[in-house]
Amino acid sequence: TSNITLESGSLDQSGGLFGILAGGGTLNRMYTTGNISAPEGMMVGGLIGRLDNLPVSNSYAQGDVDIANGEYIGGLIGQVTSESSVIENSYSVGFIVGTEDSELVGGLIGNNEEGAVIANSFWNIETSGQETSAGGQGLSTEEMLNQYTYESKGWDFETIWNLEAGSYPVLQ
Repeated sequence: TSNITLESGSLDQSGGLFGILAGGGTLNRMYTTGNISAPEGMMVGGLIGRLDNLPVSNSYAQGDVDIANGEYIGGLIGQVTSESSVIENSYSVGFIVGTEDSELVGGLIGNNEEGAVIANSFWNIETSGQETSAGGQGLSTEEMLNQYTYESKGWDFETIWNLEAGSYPVLQ
């Protein structure tokens, strides 16, 4: 995917693939590899900026999210605003930048406002530079490159995912 870059101004409710997603339905098998960069931002995620009332599964973001000053910044999703927004079998690995003025910056999820379930989803602690997230499990690069990490959590490598040695999982 393409990079999103602002030299000045703010990216609000922006993501590598979607800015705001709300309503019914299911989001499945989505990904982005582009980088996102802006001096300021609110609700910015590698894949989705703001997620409300939709489940997300089998998705990933591999690009960096560089918001120098902002709130709710996440490697996969900036802010989840509904407890019915279950996120499962997803991951992020990009470098997540937020200054000391930034609030709620997470490796996978920036803010999980209503306590949505984040199941079997991961972020790379080493490549993201983030040790915390508002959901998911932080792993080392070695763990993220190991197919057993995902298989042990029920990820489907027969019909959904593929993982080649030395790589992160990709959709088939």
